Amino acid sequence: LHALILACASGTTTTPPLAPTPEPPPTQQATPAALSSVEYHFQDASVPPPYHRSIPIRVSLDSVDYVIDSYGDVVAEAHAPGSQATLDQAIAAYQAAGFALLPPSTEPECTGGTSQSVKVKQGSLIAFSGTLSDCGASETGLTGDMKGFAQAIKALAPEPTDPSL
Repeated sequence: LHALILACASGTTTTPPLAPTPEPPPTQQATPAALSSVEYHFQDASVPPPYHRSIPIRVSLDSVDYVIDSYGDVVAEAHAPGSQATLDQAIAAYQAAGFALLPPSTEPECTGGTSQSVKVKQGSLIAFSGTLSDCGASETGLTGDMKGFAQAIKALAPEPTDPSL
């Protein structure tokens, strides 16, 4: 209290302490150690079975899951134990892709096409989620190296097989 009175009496001012900087919401800059899963999901156009495919591949510390389905019917799948090394490789692929969300498109919606999504989680929280939609001649929703990311994630997963075999 005496120091404050003396500072005021001498005419000097002090700068108030800065307020703590609020933590930014989780984004792709989240620390790799905090990330718990990386998911790639391919969805193709609405076409009749057996041609329609939905392919989620999820890499976590506990497991690597690769499923191919057609309108909810599992066509092929593979599951393997996860590891820190595998999760680290998935996180590195995600970070190397340099994903960024694009503003919403002003183009009319397109029917058909394909989409590829990425979702990264920190525990139960979504650290990043985005979808690259490819319809006609335009890609919307997300920028970054989706092709390289998809190849890297597929390389980490076991080859899926028909579950009926």
